[in-house]
Amino acid sequence: MKRYWQWILALGALLTFAGWHTTTAHAEGVGYTVSAKLPKNQDDKNVTYFALRVKPNQQEKLGVVISNQSKKSATFQYGVNQAITNNNGVIDYSNSNPKLDSSLKVGIKDVFR
Repeated sequence: MKRYWQWILALGALLTFAGWHTTTAHAEGVGYTVSAKLPKNQDDKNVTYFALRVKPNQQEKLGVVISNQSKKSATFQYGVNQAITNNNGVIDYSNSNPKLDSSLKVGIKDVFR
């Protein structure tokens, strides 16, 4: 019975000391935020993306606000890319010329000039 308690005490000490040596990871942000400047014909004012009510052939100027959150000066390039789903099922905007599914009737490049 004494041997049993020694094992329990040793295991408890091992778990206690192992718990003290944990590493905490801190994620760094990208340093900027992007938000849409919603026009008057925004269909739903409660969302933060463009959901516009437009007529056929109507043109609309859209704007975004890029806010630099870092302490350093920065230059930003922007553009419009087609959203695709990557192999993990995650929405991906990083490819400027992705292979599009044949069922896509209207792509983002058909809407923006």
